[in-house]
Amino acid sequence: MAKRSPIEFLVERTSYGWSAMEGPEHLGLFVKQRQAVDAVQKRRAALKVKGRPSTLEVNGSEPEPVSRPFRVL
Repeated sequence: MAKRSPIEFLVERTSYGWSAMEGPEHLGLFVKQRQAVDAVQKRRAALKVKGRPSTLEVNGSEPEPVSRPFRVL
């Protein structure tokens, strides 16, 4: 039996949000990195049940939240 090569997933930040890809196929565009990673993890879990290996690469990170001082007028 030939060994299957892993399916590659990629999550990366774009100017429009977080893009999730499965090889050349676009899975979706998400507002938060966590949403994109969760969507990919669900897909990977389904593949694992079928015995298909997969990898996940995440490029970029969520920007730190900006805290602004509270002013009472």
